[in-house]
Amino acid sequence: MEESQPTGVMVTWRFYSILLAASALTAAYVYVKGEDPGLLAAASALLGVALGSYLYAKASWNSVMALSARRILPPGVVEGRVFNVNVVLENNSLIPLLALEVADSPPALFRVETPPSTLAVLPPRARLALEYRLVPVAGRHSFGPLTLIVRDPLGLVVGRAVLDSVEQSEVRVLPKAAYSLALKMAASAVPYMGVSSRKRGWGTTFYYLREYSEGDELRSIDWRALARLGKFYVKVFEAEEALKVLLVVIVDRGMLYGPYGSTMFEDSLRVAATFSIYHLARGDSVDIHVYSGDGRRYSQSNLRGRGSIPWALRILASVAPPTPEGPTLEDARRFLFRELPARLEAGGYYAVLVTGLEDAPSMLASRDAAFLLRRTIGGLLVHLYKPAYSSAPTSSVLERVARAKEVLESTWRFRSMLKPLNYEYIAVGPSTRIEAVLRGVILHGGRRS
Repeated sequence: MEESQPTGVMVTWRFYSILLAASALTAAYVYVKGEDPGLLAAASALLGVALGSYLYAKASWNSVMALSARRILPPGVVEGRVFNVNVVLENNSLIPLLALEVADSPPALFRVETPPSTLAVLPPRARLALEYRLVPVAGRHSFGPLTLIVRDPLGLVVGRAVLDSVEQSEVRVLPKAAYSLALKMAASAVPYMGVSSRKRGWGTTFYYLREYSEGDELRSIDWRALARLGKFYVKVFEAEEALKVLLVVIVDRGMLYGPYGSTMFEDSLRVAATFSIYHLARGDSVDIHVYSGDGRRYSQSNLRGRGSIPWALRILASVAPPTPEGPTLEDARRFLFRELPARLEAGGYYAVLVTGLEDAPSMLASRDAAFLLRRTIGGLLVHLYKPAYSSAPTSSVLERVARAKEVLESTWRFRSMLKPLNYEYIAVGPSTRIEAVLRGVILHGGRRS
């Protein structure tokens, strides 16, 4: 099945061979001046076979064009987990399809476990099911057309049809986040990136002891500390206050760089999913804004609590992979510094920016970012750093050491650039190291990458 072939009914070289043989027999009959009637009968039989094959292929092709086709996909597809795709065809005509070849077109980034094609016989008023297995990639992906080829029993004529309108031609794959890490860190009392979601006040959680000063309420005095130390100490409690978190994911046209399964596009969704789970489990208010690889914008505001985690993952599953016509650097700059600040509510956000743009640190430190920075109290830039994806397994030790040195030097330079803006910076590489990076960020306030 070659995609370059035209659709419709086409004759093969066998068909022309039969016509040539019939012509030769007819010429022989004329040459012997009609003395051998068997030659004419053979020529007529060959012509009848050719005509019958063409008429059957034409009728079969019309039946194929009238087939009912639908694609059945399972709900809740998660990246990296094998899932089954079922393509169901229904022959609504009275013509049997004796040699029907069916081929589906899965998304280009998916890994095919079993062939998405089959050769079968489809009787009239019957149903045919094609099942194959795929390993998906996170984000929103589209299936291609369904290609159908029908042949006559002798293989003289071929009919080819392409069905574009097949039900469920789009699948949204949830990113595979570090659930255990995010939930475990959310349950800890370690301030995240130096910004705590808690403040002193009346609450149920003890914060610390301090010496009594004039004006303190008597109910806050720790009488046990007075008996033990001979001084007045008061208990300081903490009152919880949720952060307003702004999670931004920008996908540009160069983010399909990297090995299969660990491209910059896939890792950006995994990182964003992990941070969204972390903040929602902490009880923070999360706004998600995504600039997809096909130029679409997706937004969801005021997510809060663990019950909102599925909504956050669905938003991230709507992100399409980058295309050659995807967002450029100027498009990303316009979205980040013009469109996005206009959508934000009043008040200070803690921003988490996930992007693979090479100039992202410089863009954030430029004058164009002033409007966005006025809306935030600080944040974190998670940079899908392209040189970190360049270390191939076949590279020499010296090349890998030089690459690591380049990443380290760039990381410290970008941190120095963003520190006056109260923004932290981390550079991440292939997904095998992302969990360790995130653990260091959460536990050590961004001082590890």
